[in-house]
Amino acid sequence: MANGQFLRRIKASASRTILMLAAMAVLSACGGGGGGALPPPAPPDISGVWAGTWAGMDPVAGPITGNWEAEIIQTDSGITGAATLSGDIDCPDGSVTGFVDADGISGTFSRPPCQRNEWVLTAVNMGEKSASGIWTKPTSNARGTFTGTQIAKLDGPRIAFVNPPGGRPGALVTIVGTGFSPVAMDNVLNFNATPVTALLTASATTLTTRAPSGAKTGPLFLTTPQETAISPRGFNMNVSFPSPFKTADIVVGSVPEGVAISPDGRKAYVLNKVDGTISMLNTATNRVIISLTVHPTLTVPAQAVAVSPDGRRVYVAGGTNSIAVLDAANIGLRDTIPVNAIGGTE
Repeated sequence: MANGQFLRRIKASASRTILMLAAMAVLSACGGGGGGALPPPAPPDISGVWAGTWAGMDPVAGPITGNWEAEIIQTDSGITGAATLSGDIDCPDGSVTGFVDADGISGTFSRPPCQRNEWVLTAVNMGEKSASGIWTKPTSNARGTFTGTQIAKLDGPRIAFVNPPGGRPGALVTIVGTGFSPVAMDNVLNFNATPVTALLTASATTLTTRAPSGAKTGPLFLTTPQETAISPRGFNMNVSFPSPFKTADIVVGSVPEGVAISPDGRKAYVLNKVDGTISMLNTATNRVIISLTVHPTLTVPAQAVAVSPDGRRVYVAGGTNSIAVLDAANIGLRDTIPVNAIGGTE
């Protein structure tokens, strides 16, 4: 039996037991009357955009953690949607399908070419916009838990990312997403519980402001005339600038030229100038996860590396012909951007 089916049966059995006890209590209070059985409660509608964290144990990789985000559409026949993972994973993007019935909400997460995951929601509180559950990967016996928050409605504003992900009071902050109001005063923005007195600029997709004094680390809340949106990750107000010191020696490629850090600080991308390779490092273990040639036709020497503000792409400039666009999860080539080096060699 698949792990997901096993878990669903356990949950169904527990749900039936709770309903039987509730029915017995009602009958007892009514003198055992002859009323019909209590109908099962209707499952909650979880349609919307959700984001949160996940953690677990892989028999090969050991402890694994990361973030997730999903856009869920729920109908009478079930759940569909697109989802993205980040962290200790190889395949970030995939599709979600699920089942909704009186026994709960469960389903699968497919992200080819990686193996399918199965998940079960164990708790949902739509009043608090929160959910939690368990996940399994039957092919490898990996398993763990996840928690999440509904950060947006399907037809409302949505915050995609905040750049930078942290800063001191007064730091210039850009909020990127969709459904914002181009009228600045129609966007009510809070850093956690601290309101922003004024926006510097406003459009349907971008807002700029400065981090307010007194704000605490936590998510951003944006309210427009349509709805309220929450940032998928919290804004860190506790940034510091410690003195540098050496912690490890990490062997990468030939003549390391540049380093870029992912927005969550979990990974470092080192561009190796002479051999045209890029090395992806785990910053917690100080180990190289993988090293690959950036592009077979990329003219070496490679010149510079940068990570997109949402952490999904890595950009590498090299030689005279193009910028390579890599998947931040596995540094595989996704696209190239032709550029004009004005006849130069770099």
